[in-house]
Amino acid sequence: MSEKYENFQKKYKLPSIENLESEFNIEIKKKTINEIIDSIIDVFSSNAKLLENLLFVDSGSPLSALYEASMLREKGIDVFDIYKDLMSLFWQGKKLILNGEERQKADYISKSLNKWKKIKQELVKIFDLFEKEWPNAIFRQNEESIYHG
Repeated sequence: MSEKYENFQKKYKLPSIENLESEFNIEIKKKTINEIIDSIIDVFSSNAKLLENLLFVDSGSPLSALYEASMLREKGIDVFDIYKDLMSLFWQGKKLILNGEERQKADYISKSLNKWKKIKQELVKIFDLFEKEWPNAIFRQNEESIYHG
């Protein structure tokens, strides 16, 4: 177990290493607090990128993004609020790594875990939708989807 985190955990009553590792699917042992925050924000960043591909679709987007954005629209699901939350948590973490005090970092770890649990539930709903809708997808070829390369 990371002695640094263990001391930090006791001092600020933070979640256990096991809880953080399980929820964020990251490894924490032997990492500094800044490295732990960096691992957490990597999770936020990678999930924000997934949503970004669905939010900002154009003619150069992958075919999967076009279909998935359509699936979301047809079900009336707006992912922008989730995206905003992920990006806000990402930038807050980046700022704390550069210029945060110990207490702020501790608060961030707790807050991130709580927010992530809610965000993760919403992401799972979206992923469930895609899992269920993809087998029923119908290829629609039109002028915009034809490759002219």
